[in-house]
Amino acid sequence: MAPVELEGFTTFDHTHGGVTHRVYMVGETEAPPVLVMHELPGFAEPAVDFARRLSAAGFHVALPHLFGDFMRRNPLRYYRQLCVSREFANLTAGVSAPITVWLRSLTQRLSAEHEGSRVGTIGMCLTGAFVLPLVLDPWVTAPVAAQPAVPFSFTYRLTGLGKGAWAGQLNIHDDELTGAAGRLQRDNLRLLALRFQDDRISVPEKIERLRAACGDRLEAHEYPSSSAWRRAFDPPHSVLTEEYLRARDADATHPTRQAFARVVAFLREQLPVR
Repeated sequence: MAPVELEGFTTFDHTHGGVTHRVYMVGETEAPPVLVMHELPGFAEPAVDFARRLSAAGFHVALPHLFGDFMRRNPLRYYRQLCVSREFANLTAGVSAPITVWLRSLTQRLSAEHEGSRVGTIGMCLTGAFVLPLVLDPWVTAPVAAQPAVPFSFTYRLTGLGKGAWAGQLNIHDDELTGAAGRLQRDNLRLLALRFQDDRISVPEKIERLRAACGDRLEAHEYPSSSAWRRAFDPPHSVLTEEYLRARDADATHPTRQAFARVVAFLREQLPVR
């Protein structure tokens, strides 16, 4: 696999179970490690910008290229591909994707390369719930689930109609959700969850599913939309990435700035900052 350059990042290939993905690293190597899992639009500028912002806030960020073309957004094509991808368990409800096993091995490597440091993990959209299997490992202590979305309904996204059992389901196995919730309780850890109130991809039932499992170990923030027009016709979705860039001139009171600030504070609370 020939390296693809990304300004300011270093790269390595991580292999586990016969699966290899390239990992892009940014930030000071002495800083606490944080794994960022990109979302459905792909490995593109919004995810890269988020990784850069986290590194500027004092973290050593690992951004693996999990699917799709490098630096190209194509959410519909990638969704069709992932629906038949065994590595992502065909985006099936109640089934943990094999990619989460690869991600767990990556967090172990990050911890080992940082002298046994604790690791933060951030999943977004279709990778949002992936932080739950990862938190089963003792080195993961700062899990962030941003707008967990799978499974979702295109009909509901477009019309706000047709909500069903899918709304309260997640694309991880129930046993891993239960195990992660138990680990949060035992070790006095928290799960940080974020979404927009009017999001019709990551619906409120998914946060309620996390709350039912994790109880007071869940810290959830649901942010308002910017306008009535957005609420009705273009509900915001990506709290930390695309919506952050869309509001380029926003001040600290904007929901995306509040969400990013809370993520940074949460990571600093849960990870050893040198």
